[in-house]
Amino acid sequence: MHHHGYAWVGERRAFDRESVRRPPGQAPAATSEQEVHDRYREAVAVFPTSDLPPIQTAHWLMKPPSVIRGTWKEPKEAGEWLGLQLAEFEPSFASEQDRDVTRLVLLVKRVWSSG
Repeated sequence: MHHHGYAWVGERRAFDRESVRRPPGQAPAATSEQEVHDRYREAVAVFPTSDLPPIQTAHWLMKPPSVIRGTWKEPKEAGEWLGLQLAEFEPSFASEQDRDVTRLVLLVKRVWSSG
């Protein structure tokens, strides 16, 4: 088993565009509204190459290998990387609760113990 690490830092507006964070799925029916066709075309063009986080974690595996920030055999190594990422970006987290050091340490420990 191995663990991949992915990271995305960007604007909330981009993150909130769910249509490009989902795999395209089936093409809309010909009778669908133009907006539905436009969203589908955008998803087809953007989802496979974008580094935006997918809605479902498993869909990272549908992304190109270039978006992988690291690969580790041991969960502890992946957890250490996660801890470094959290420490680096912690000042930009939106809420005080999200910046809470104890919470972040516990999150990293959970990654270490998985596997």
